[in-house]
Amino acid sequence: MAHFMKKYEEAVRIAIDEVINIGEKLAVYLNPNSKAQAEALYCLKRVCKVDGYNSLMLKRFIDTYGDKEIPKGLTKETTSLKKELLSPLGTELMEMAVKGEAIK
Repeated sequence: MAHFMKKYEEAVRIAIDEVINIGEKLAVYLNPNSKAQAEALYCLKRVCKVDGYNSLMLKRFIDTYGDKEIPKGLTKETTSLKKELLSPLGTELMEMAVKGEAIK
């Protein structure tokens, strides 16, 4: 999906219009064990910039699951969705989710 959103501007609108709660569906890929973490982050930023509803859904997802412990790879280390979103890549997305509205 990230490939199409990078290449075609209308791909963002199609994702918003055609996929119910696209923000919540993509949020699960923010898990650091997901090989699609960077792509999910990119797609979520694009979607949340233009769609307040999906920003709100992402906020609800983060509020519900943001502090849950997530194993980090095969080590005994853990992280959380909120910790992952505090990385330089996730800061803007976290700000959008906290506001629960589209950034114009």
